Amino acid sequence: MRYIIDCDPGHDDVVAILLAASALDISGITTVYGNAPIEMTTQNALDFLDLAGLDIPVFRGSEAPLRRPRTPASVHGRAGLDGAELPTSRRRPEAMDAIDFIAQQASRPGELSIIATGPLTNLARALAQYPHIASAITSLSIMGGTAGPGNTTPVAEFNAFSDPEALDAVLASSIPMYMIGYDLTSRTGLSDQHITRLETSGRRVATFIGKVMRFYRARQIAVTGLDIAPQHDACAVLPYLAPHLVRYAEYRAAVELSGLLTTGMVVFDRRPPQMQRTLPSPLANRRPIRLSIALSGAEVIDTIMAAVLAYP
Repeated sequence: MRYIIDCDPGHDDVVAILLAASALDISGITTVYGNAPIEMTTQNALDFLDLAGLDIPVFRGSEAPLRRPRTPASVHGRAGLDGAELPTSRRRPEAMDAIDFIAQQASRPGELSIIATGPLTNLARALAQYPHIASAITSLSIMGGTAGPGNTTPVAEFNAFSDPEALDAVLASSIPMYMIGYDLTSRTGLSDQHITRLETSGRRVATFIGKVMRFYRARQIAVTGLDIAPQHDACAVLPYLAPHLVRYAEYRAAVELSGLLTTGMVVFDRRPPQMQRTLPSPLANRRPIRLSIALSGAEVIDTIMAAVLAYP
């Protein structure tokens, strides 16, 4: 199986890249606006891959949502990866753009899965331009949405709120998918002790991760009150790398696109099956997704720490 990481690096995105690359065959990284403008998220990807010694091609993607202005992020700093200096890579993104790369990689059915840790604009555009790829993508793991409180509005998580139309288009597709929501990922993070261990490891990659996580944790404390550096995006790797650490329930889902207070909210039909049959909803024709309902948080963090510390 080959994988694409569709991301907006991003403190937790780079940890997701490390975790995925430690065990999975990553064909490419596609970038999207989100934690910073597209120029910065793309450069962050290139710079970080050089630091980590990972030879993975990078494909620049969407610079803005399908229909809305870009939502500024509040916890990642000006460049999206603040907290430590990264040497500027001499590499450039590939000439092919992210949308065409996704379609190309999906040309062989049954061989591609996608790990998406930013707004879903790239995949929504790919599905609109190349509808046939929906049946060729084996699965998709999304870090996004929430089955509880949000981090951008009271009910909306950042990636979902950034481009609700894109996420809804993806949820309406036939791709089998996992959704790992903010309600669980916000409780799965690196503590001060974990960060100190990384900073003092004597390993270049782990030390860098420790420094940027120190910044990220401080921003989390200031903005959200969370006394950890949440590993939202690394959790999206778990369905492929450590599936035993996640428990799911299947629900049909859609995104609220026009609510005064609820735009970006992911709505899950959790009614009993009989009620869904006798009182149908607009979600009736959608394929159920596998929504994460429990994470083995301590084991997830142990898995992340082991992967990061294994790099030189």
